[in-house]
Amino acid sequence: MEQIMRYRKVATAHVTGAERKIASRFSTWVKASCAVLALLLLALPARPQKAAAPAAKPAGHAHSSAVQPAAAQNAAPAQNPVIVNCPSPGQDLITIPEIKRSDDGKLRAVVRLTDGMRTLWGSQGVPQTGSPTDTRCASQDVRYFDGYNPSDPKPWPNGPEILPGPTLRAHVGDTVEVMFLNQINTQHFAYTLDQGEQGKTPGCDEVYASSPSADWKASTAYKAGDRITPTANNPGGYSFRARQGGTSGATEPTFPQAQRQTVTDGSVVWANTGMGPGTSSRIYPNGGRLPDLMPNCLHGSSTANLHFHGTHTTPNTTGDNVLLFVHPALRVNGQLQPSDAFVKRNFAQVFAACEKNGTPTQWSELPLAWRKDQERLLKLYDSTAPYKGVAGKLPPDMQLWPQNASEIKDGLWPQFQMGAFPYCFKVPVYDPAKVLMGQAPGTHWYHAHKHGSTALNVANGMTGVFIIEGKYDDDLHKFYGPKLREHVLMLQQLSSAPFPTLDPTLSIAPGAARPPIAVNGRRNPVVTMNPGEVQLWRIVNGAYRDAVQFQNFTQQGSQQPCSNTGTCVDWRQIAQDGVQLTWQNYNSFGAIDNQLNLAPANRADLLVRAPSAPGVYVLEALANEGIPIQDNDASYTFPLLTVNVVSGTSMGMDFIQKESDFPTFPVFLKDIPNDEIFNNRQLVFAGNHKQIDGASFDPHKINQAMLLNTSEEWKISNQATDKDHPFHIHVNPFQIDSVFAPNSQAATTPGNKCFVDPLKPETWALCSAIPPPWVWWDTFAIPATRTDTLVCTQGNSGLACPNPNQGSSCAATQVCTVTYSNNLTRTLACNQQNNGSYTCPNPQGTTASACSSQQACTVNIPGYFTMRSRFADFPGQYVLHCHILIHEDRGMMQLVSVCPNTTKYVHQ
Repeated sequence: MEQIMRYRKVATAHVTGAERKIASRFSTWVKASCAVLALLLLALPARPQKAAAPAAKPAGHAHSSAVQPAAAQNAAPAQNPVIVNCPSPGQDLITIPEIKRSDDGKLRAVVRLTDGMRTLWGSQGVPQTGSPTDTRCASQDVRYFDGYNPSDPKPWPNGPEILPGPTLRAHVGDTVEVMFLNQINTQHFAYTLDQGEQGKTPGCDEVYASSPSADWKASTAYKAGDRITPTANNPGGYSFRARQGGTSGATEPTFPQAQRQTVTDGSVVWANTGMGPGTSSRIYPNGGRLPDLMPNCLHGSSTANLHFHGTHTTPNTTGDNVLLFVHPALRVNGQLQPSDAFVKRNFAQVFAACEKNGTPTQWSELPLAWRKDQERLLKLYDSTAPYKGVAGKLPPDMQLWPQNASEIKDGLWPQFQMGAFPYCFKVPVYDPAKVLMGQAPGTHWYHAHKHGSTALNVANGMTGVFIIEGKYDDDLHKFYGPKLREHVLMLQQLSSAPFPTLDPTLSIAPGAARPPIAVNGRRNPVVTMNPGEVQLWRIVNGAYRDAVQFQNFTQQGSQQPCSNTGTCVDWRQIAQDGVQLTWQNYNSFGAIDNQLNLAPANRADLLVRAPSAPGVYVLEALANEGIPIQDNDASYTFPLLTVNVVSGTSMGMDFIQKESDFPTFPVFLKDIPNDEIFNNRQLVFAGNHKQIDGASFDPHKINQAMLLNTSEEWKISNQATDKDHPFHIHVNPFQIDSVFAPNSQAATTPGNKCFVDPLKPETWALCSAIPPPWVWWDTFAIPATRTDTLVCTQGNSGLACPNPNQGSSCAATQVCTVTYSNNLTRTLACNQQNNGSYTCPNPQGTTASACSSQQACTVNIPGYFTMRSRFADFPGQYVLHCHILIHEDRGMMQLVSVCPNTTKYVHQ
């Protein structure tokens, strides 16, 4: 069976209607079971592989032959990726190029968004086993970060791997000065969206599928989602999809000839897809009750920005500003505008003022020449970008400069920038006279954060590690001395087609359509250690989708884990999400070889100790969607990396054993006490993966408003039954003080003191609180909802028990005991209604003995956690969202605002 996917970018701000409904096709190497999952072919090159075709001259505009603004160029013909052999796993770990602070306390860096040919795994994914069965990769044009130190520029590695952006290394107290350049050649991405934010054009990527699938077979097992095109009893030649899995009958049924009509075939239910010969069906955006609409839909975009995880800085102006959109530089007569020289000259003034006065607060503080040139370039963009396939002036609602002009007039920082942006902020030292909190030294990171394109951008490699050093590092080096070697490990899930599974029935096979986890651009890389050596590993889960659980080390050739045996590679965790652990948590949370689960965006610092004898050891990990090891989840183990302990004399290093040797915990990160809580809130993440508190992201609405320098406690619940949504909020870390996980082993084991009985809502509560001191996080996976479907198997035959809905005619003393399929029982009083968050049909008839096996009780028990956070030092607007980035892109995000707690008004 073969399924052919077609991608369409339609009705963007620049390209709408039938003129640009040009399909880019995957060839037959895309597997049928995976094709639906290749939902975005966003990074397919729109150029031949050898050289870019020159843009054809559009008619009707004097400047359009010379100006090539973002997504405003005629597209070269779309090309399929070139299929090549994947790089072999098991190569040496690549060291990410690093940009270090200078001696004058400044981190000066250039981070560039560019594009080029790179090799990545196909949309069907690669099974993560030692001997993958499919070694095909695609060589194609993708967007990614590179960078350099402006005082010592060095060429970026030009291998086939997609590396993370440069590792940035600063120190608490430094000024961070990042020259961000967006120099994507949008000629290579013909279907790019750069402005459709107002919903006045659809703007979403579209995927179509036709299905010349296999013929019907008798007495055959089909799973939900399978497709067939019967050759008999099907005069229209339609394809059919299994709405319900099962086994087909012995005789071929007569297939209905209208779309969505169904027929029962044995235990399989087939539905007409409406796709006949020569027709195709749109798979994305899907319709239904809650369709994906701009801005909450998947769309490729060459517009980007930088979001910094873990930095204690302003969310405004040149800080961690994710409401900013930096468009690609224009290309006028083949030259970039703004030019590198112009950017460098103007940004030098910005950075000099930032060093002297701090982060700018008003647009007027930037150099006049820069502000005027930005206005010129935005107006040029507005006047040349094609709309509905025709070059010329954009309609007013699509233009960028008027929006900027309105924001500047209102005293706001303008959102739209062209070609470059100066990120500049101070990394604050804790001074109680000036700030409520300081910067936590540790392992942080950055990534692109353009709503609707975040998953694609992160999947393409727009990530990087940001290390901020401080007393934490001083204390570690004081104990270990110069012998302590360090590795920076970015976990990546690289793909040109993020995995927004709209039909989970097509994705339950391990490895199917699921990009593998790489480390610094390679699968299962090799780290070299000396015998008896301890190394510091700084690990960031930069995957756009999967959580990664560190399980154990296994010696090569053995089937049994060797962790914690004294003859293996061992680890101890010393920091979480860029904040070091306390000594108490180091001895519990950071116990030797304690399994840790890194949700997307989580970080962990590990001390890793090699055994005294040489050997090769494989770190086994589990990629999961939040709830490992379930029938409906594609969790699977794979080798994350390999440690090669070479021959030689043992270095005799060990884990830290005494509190006096452990890094001193920052005083400003002590637990938030009860009397500091100013307010409480509740948030609910929906099971549809698109909403928080019953609504999708509204770019014009502030959902949560907090008072500056106050603390709050939030309860955050998850209605999804298949995923632990990773909750992330920008700017400030938080402490987890309780977790209710109804799917945990303790909660699902009858007889355990923490058993959560689906028939007793009073047990749907915390069994025990997390003892302080609490761990700090900036991302935490919300435990998923547990669903129990209990079938009524036996009623109380000795006692008349009317349906409680008709119970007004019976005595309140009458009760009915109902036994369900898992031997749980519930006693129902005669007048009792079965309300709450579940429904439970009751035995029918006048006696409970009439209980029918068709009666079921579906119980949904939401998971949740509670957290405490200080909204300290920085007012402004930013976001919270699910860090499964497909969910964020599709609407699982909210705007928050921290409001000033003082006023300049006086009363005299």
